[in-house]
Amino acid sequence: MVSYIAKRIKKIQASLADHQAILLSKNSDIFYFSSFVNSVPEERAAFLLISQQASCLFLQNFLPVPQAFSGQTYFGVSAEKISQHLKNLAQELQLKELFLDLEHLNVEEFRSITKIGNFKISSLNKEKIWRLRWQKDDLELKKIKTAQRITKLAILKTIQELKVGQSELEVKKTLENNIRQHSDCDLAFQSIIAFDENSTLPHHQAGQKKLKSGSVVLLDAGAKYQEYCADMTRTIFFKTKTDRRERTKQKEQQFKKILKLVKQAYQKTEKLLQNNNLKAADLDQACRQTITQAGYEKKFIHTTGHGLGIDIHEPPSIYKTNQNKLLKNMVLTIEPGIYLEGKFGVRWENTVFYSGEP
Repeated sequence: MVSYIAKRIKKIQASLADHQAILLSKNSDIFYFSSFVNSVPEERAAFLLISQQASCLFLQNFLPVPQAFSGQTYFGVSAEKISQHLKNLAQELQLKELFLDLEHLNVEEFRSITKIGNFKISSLNKEKIWRLRWQKDDLELKKIKTAQRITKLAILKTIQELKVGQSELEVKKTLENNIRQHSDCDLAFQSIIAFDENSTLPHHQAGQKKLKSGSVVLLDAGAKYQEYCADMTRTIFFKTKTDRRERTKQKEQQFKKILKLVKQAYQKTEKLLQNNNLKAADLDQACRQTITQAGYEKKFIHTTGHGLGIDIHEPPSIYKTNQNKLLKNMVLTIEPGIYLEGKFGVRWENTVFYSGEP
C-alpha cells in the first residue's frame, strides 16, 4: 500500500521534467512531503530533494528518520555538507536544473549551493507546492477538525473561568494551558487576549490590563494537533451578576448590536461556501456587504480570512481582489470584525471546510 507521503511525492514528481529537481527548505513543506517534524524551527534541521526519479531527505546528525518516508536519507545539513550531497547526487541523477526556495535559504547555504556549478539554479515557483497543499487529504482534514474541536473546548472553558481582576496575560496563560492539556497538542500561534479598547487592535499582544465587570473580551486562539492548525475567535461581554450600572447596560446593548452584525456577516459568508465555482474575492465581497450596508465599512480593517493547515497562515488570502479559485477540500478561516476606536472591537472567527460541491 502506497503511503500518503509517497502519493504526495509522486504528484510533485509528475510536475518535473527529466533532469530537474526541487530542493525544499521550508519546514512545513519538508513535513508535508516527508513527515519530518523540526522540533527547533529556528535551526536548520533538514532539506528535501525531489526529482523525477528520487526523493532524498537530508537530516541533521542524530535525528530519527521519519517512518512514513521511504526515500533515501543522508546526514549532515551544514552549508558545506548540503553542497557536497548535491554535488554527488547531481551526477547520479544527471541533474541539469535545480529549483530553490530562495525565501527559506540563508546566504551561506545559497552561496554554497551555487558554487557547485554542475547545474542551472532557478527560483522555485511556490504555487506549484501550494497547489498540492491547498487541497487537504482525508488524514489532514481529520487532524484539522480535531484541532478545531480542541480549540473550541479550550476557548469555552476559558470563558467560563474568567474572573474580575485577571490580567490579559493571566487569561492567555489559562487559555493556552487549556489547549496544551490535550494529548498531541500545542499552540498554532500565540493567543490574542484583549480587553475593551485593546480589542480594537486585531493583533494585540496581551498585557497587564485587568478584567472588569462591563468589559468586552476578545479571545483568538488555535490548537495545533499533530502538526495541523485551527483558528478561532470569540468576543464576549463580561459582567458580574450584581453589576446593574446604567453605563454597563448601555455598553452591553452597543456590544450586542455589533456582535449581531458581525455574526450575520459570518453566516452569510459561510452559507456561500455551499456553492461551486467560488473565488476568494467572492467570500470577501459577501462578508463585507453586510457590514458596509450597516455603515461600518471603514471599521472592518482586515481581510475576511485565510487558508490554514500545517501553517497557520496559508494561501489563499481572502480579500476583494484575489481571483484565486477555491478548490475542493480547502480549509479556510472566515473572520469578520468591526473595530470601534477607543471603545472595543468584535471579531467572530471559525475554521471552515470547502467541499467544492453544491
